Amino acid sequence: MIGYKSRLERDLTRWQKSGFIDADAADAIRADVAKRTRQFALAPILAILGAILLCFAAMTFVAANWQYMPKLLRLAILFLAMWAAYGAALELNRRRLAFFSEAAILLAIGLFGANIMFIAQMYHLSGNPPDAVLLWAGGALLAGIALRSRPALGLTVMLFALWSWWQVTETGEVHLPFLIAWLVTAAAISWLKWRGGYHFLAISLSAWIIGLGFLLDHWDLLGTRAAHPLVVALGLAVAAIGIFARDQVDRLTGFAKPIQIYGLSIAFAGFFALQFLEKTDAGALVLFAILSLALVIGALFHGWEGGNRALTGFAYLGFSVELLGLYFKTLGTLLNTAFFFFTAGLIVIALSWLA
Repeated sequence: MIGYKSRLERDLTRWQKSGFIDADAADAIRADVAKRTRQFALAPILAILGAILLCFAAMTFVAANWQYMPKLLRLAILFLAMWAAYGAALELNRRRLAFFSEAAILLAIGLFGANIMFIAQMYHLSGNPPDAVLLWAGGALLAGIALRSRPALGLTVMLFALWSWWQVTETGEVHLPFLIAWLVTAAAISWLKWRGGYHFLAISLSAWIIGLGFLLDHWDLLGTRAAHPLVVALGLAVAAIGIFARDQVDRLTGFAKPIQIYGLSIAFAGFFALQFLEKTDAGALVLFAILSLALVIGALFHGWEGGNRALTGFAYLGFSVELLGLYFKTLGTLLNTAFFFFTAGLIVIALSWLA
């Protein structure tokens, strides 16, 4: 928003000098932008940080005095603290202190997770540790839906991602149940029409898709047995949805431009893994390098034409990462490296002339 206001101020000055608008119209535009701009608020951020600190304080206090407390007192402290936090959230919401209410909800969810861990420890419950995180995520999801809490749903996405990652580290296999949890959370976030929540969902799903390239090892394409080509295909499919179904996606979520970036990021990650994280022969390396450069240059053109500055920034970053990776990958064969960069430079200049 700061960048937008700076550009707008320059445009208003230029339009006034050109006689397109007068001073009153310029002031009216400035006032409208200022009214619609959400100001940075320190109090909500401090409230959230305070809730996190209180949660850790409660956990540390109980853990420090755990052996001196009878079980009934332990349970009373754990549950009373959690429900007191929920009660505080309702009261703060009644007083129209929305951000402080959200902080209290996060405190209650954090205490719920602490309850799970301490009760399991108290009664020496054994089982699959990720299941405790799943239970915690389920409680966070219910709280987010019942209280219409966006931060609670953001925490839910992170907990489901932690649960899935933990399962993968223990089994070494693709964790398909994550998709069910992801869809349920996505439905809840869509119900609240929370645009920021879509980023939580996109990041977690992108990480899950990229992980497929390392977990599915039965593929065999161009000398590599990893499934990174599948990752590339899925990323391109996601980007295609954001590009060719842009109007429909924006009508439902207003998230078409970010979808393009996430999809192309997934595809680029797949190409990067094929080139630099897996064993590939020289021919495959050249092919994947050309395809990667074509991807980022195509993203650059599309972002420039569509006014998607974030996509343009991604393209510049991807181009730099690709060239640096190729340089270090082929460092031992300087002649080949020089030839590749020379060829790539000619291609990019030709594309620039065509554009």
